[in-house]
Amino acid sequence: MKKIVWSIVTFTLAAILSACGGQTIPAPTITGISITSDSSISSGASQFVFAEVSGTGAYDKGVTWTASNGTLSKTTGSSVRFKAPTVTTNTNVTLTAKSTADTSKSEQIIIEVIPVAVNSSVTAVTVTSDFATVNAASPAVLTSTVTGTNGFSLAVNWSIVSGSGTLSTVTGSPVTFTAPSLTTSSTTIIRATSVQDSSKSGVITITNNPVAAGSSVTNVSLTTTPSTPLNATATTSIAATVTGTGSIGTGVIWSIVSGSGTISAATGATTTFTAPSLTTSSSTIIRATSIQDPSKSGDVTININAVVPPASSITAVSVSASRVAMRETESSTLFASVAGTGAFSNSVTWAIENGGVGKLSSSTGNTVFYQAPPSSFGRVVRITATSVQDLSQKSTIFVSVNPMKASIAGGTGHSLAIKSDGTLLSWGEDSNGQLGDDEPLVNKSTPVAISDTKNIVAIAAGYTHSLALQSDGTLLSWGRDNDGQLGDDTAPADKHTPVSVSTANNIIAIAAGGNTSFALKSNGTLLSWGSDIIGQLGDDSTIANKPTPVAVSGANNIIAIAAGGLFALALKSDGTLLSWGQDTNGQLGDDSTIANKPTPVPVSGASDVISIAAGSDFSLAIKSDGTLLSWGSDTEGKLGDDATIANKPTPVTVRGANSIVAIAASGNFSLALKSDGTLLSWGSDFFGELGDDTASASKPTPVPVSNANNIVAIAAGSIHSLALKSDGTLLSWGGNNRGQIGNGTTGFSTPTPVSVLLGTFTIRLP
Repeated sequence: MKKIVWSIVTFTLAAILSACGGQTIPAPTITGISITSDSSISSGASQFVFAEVSGTGAYDKGVTWTASNGTLSKTTGSSVRFKAPTVTTNTNVTLTAKSTADTSKSEQIIIEVIPVAVNSSVTAVTVTSDFATVNAASPAVLTSTVTGTNGFSLAVNWSIVSGSGTLSTVTGSPVTFTAPSLTTSSTTIIRATSVQDSSKSGVITITNNPVAAGSSVTNVSLTTTPSTPLNATATTSIAATVTGTGSIGTGVIWSIVSGSGTISAATGATTTFTAPSLTTSSSTIIRATSIQDPSKSGDVTININAVVPPASSITAVSVSASRVAMRETESSTLFASVAGTGAFSNSVTWAIENGGVGKLSSSTGNTVFYQAPPSSFGRVVRITATSVQDLSQKSTIFVSVNPMKASIAGGTGHSLAIKSDGTLLSWGEDSNGQLGDDEPLVNKSTPVAISDTKNIVAIAAGYTHSLALQSDGTLLSWGRDNDGQLGDDTAPADKHTPVSVSTANNIIAIAAGGNTSFALKSNGTLLSWGSDIIGQLGDDSTIANKPTPVAVSGANNIIAIAAGGLFALALKSDGTLLSWGQDTNGQLGDDSTIANKPTPVPVSGASDVISIAAGSDFSLAIKSDGTLLSWGSDTEGKLGDDATIANKPTPVTVRGANSIVAIAASGNFSLALKSDGTLLSWGSDFFGELGDDTASASKPTPVPVSNANNIVAIAAGSIHSLALKSDGTLLSWGGNNRGQIGNGTTGFSTPTPVSVLLGTFTIRLP
């Protein structure tokens, strides 16, 4: 076996130079620096900036950074994070990268800083293209639209997510996309990302037609249907046929060469031409140009007969919405349609009426976006679209925001209202001090002021007790306290004036059941107190009354609460529902064996819910499309589904109820406010509580409430109803055995709405 012997040989620099023939290794040289960065950034935002050093030899790639404004995460390194300064006007910032090896070599880039208003946010980015399909090597123009709140930045950065092709620029809008040269079909996905909020972006898919090498377009021909001549304002469909050799692209671009009129589409195999409204005859020449070969095109001349147009006039404005009920911060798309005669204007102006909350994306345009505010106490917002041509023609739509919170409430025999200054009014039965005016056992047939109340933002009424939410998130209660429903941690005793609810803070919504009380905290959890004889407090503990608030078990991410006679409902932020308490009539809606539930259970089949209400032994829920669900006891037809009178343990649809923005339920009847400001009612009508000018037969499907229009808030007592109009008028109807109607009388039922005698008092409008 041979042995391999390794040896280590040491070379000196002189030996190496000698081996190289005596030549000297050249010194490294820096030839240039390039910087990569987005060209614009929002005020206060951050982005990475990259530097690349080029040169010859073993050069040092290090750079040092400086910025004329803003801050850098570090001063050396091939990449740094640049944070833009806070500015109120467009500002240019210069970033400099200087070679550490050769300080004579440097490069600069200018970044535009775009001001962004305080608390602004971007909600969406959408992308559109003038061509959805392009031929190989052909261009398409892409446009981005950024929506948001409070002076948000419109700037975007462009990128190709998948596929191939080129973009004319990486920032700004519009941008030109040039399709790749391919022989097979492909798609390219392009993204526009908000400069202000990189989590918000929009994408578009462009289809690339293959055009084989050697293909050519020989001709473009056009046909019209019907053939010309056309009368003024009439239409004709124009079709383009592209002929050629090889795998030609059949796409065309449409244009009006001369004359006037409109075309429905700028690209595609067909377009529709609408003749102008003229008083003299004319002609229009329309051209279709090949996308593959712009030198090839076809023309058609359309002769137009003169027609003297009639005098124009607006006959109606109608408004619709994608959503009429929503949670806080959510949005709805509003649509306006103008009808008229002659060549009338389709334009409208939009306005939120009388100090309503929320924002419109624009004051003009037939489609606008309404965004609900970040906080709202049961606001019903009135939005009006007015014809630009005829200001007398307008239409109003009502949308509701978090309708659980309201300025009026009804109990068994008493009523409450919040005054415009944040103090309280009460009237009706005072057997247990539920009016809070320190005069127990003295019923009031007209409203009286409750002393020592201020900054009230929401109210609720139980059988014989009352609750009020103050603007600082604390609670007041008064009235009957036999089961601890006042929550003041004292021995059960009626309170004739408001007292503080113990340990209740950071409250944003309230509800009152028979002898129970509930409060929603700002963190989405629930408190309950009062009677717990069958588990209606939902705390899964020993069935015992609770004189101070306890936590409802497993209730989180809650945004609204409703309380019935002996049960409760809670709406979660994902649009699903929980229920607990008595279930003898299926009012919990969980489709299970009819049994009381001391802890929350899911309501079956309830999704996309926006608002809830609870009656004596039945439940209601508004869906985001404005339709209505009901379940539980159907005696007196109070579920409104016009079906056989039978309990429903799972939700059914209320017949004929649509565009609903607010609901109320109490004894054995229900109320629903429509987006046009009118009211529906159904269920028991023994005391005229439905307000349809009758007082006898129950109604198993909704009927209109008489003389009720421009309504912005509703409430239901056990046998009476309340409705607040946009002009501040408060209406009431139904049973009046305790003066709860508030019109100065007692004992006479009222089957049609009458005005509550407010005197100098004014009610807070939503």
